[in-house]
Amino acid sequence: MKPGERKTNFRVLSEHQQEIGDKWKRLSDKELQQLLSKAISTQKFRATADNYKMDKWLRELQEGSSEGLQQELDEIKQSIETLANANDPAERRRLSRELKKKLQDLENFASDQGRSAATCCGAQAYPQAA
Repeated sequence: MKPGERKTNFRVLSEHQQEIGDKWKRLSDKELQQLLSKAISTQKFRATADNYKMDKWLRELQEGSSEGLQQELDEIKQSIETLANANDPAERRRLSRELKKKLQDLENFASDQGRSAATCCGAQAYPQAA
């Protein structure tokens, strides 16, 4: 690049800018793909763990035991007590998220199993008033 040759300098700078932009785009695309694949694998792992827990509860209930569900309810009760006694805002948020997740798992299990029981037995999930 030479101080007096504006057009040539502009062309060279434009080429460099285009090259840098292309490299940035390729790098960003790769990083985005890696982040998305990592997020998807984490979600699959969580879903598998949740499904395992719910399958265990279902098996126990089919065998006449509610031990797994009772244990989950005891853990929820303990989480509520711990949350009530926590003073640190960050700890309260963490405990609140964990409690919300456990309650959501129970709600999903109850609604899924209720729906399954109703459809397998030919019953309506919400009986109509006559």
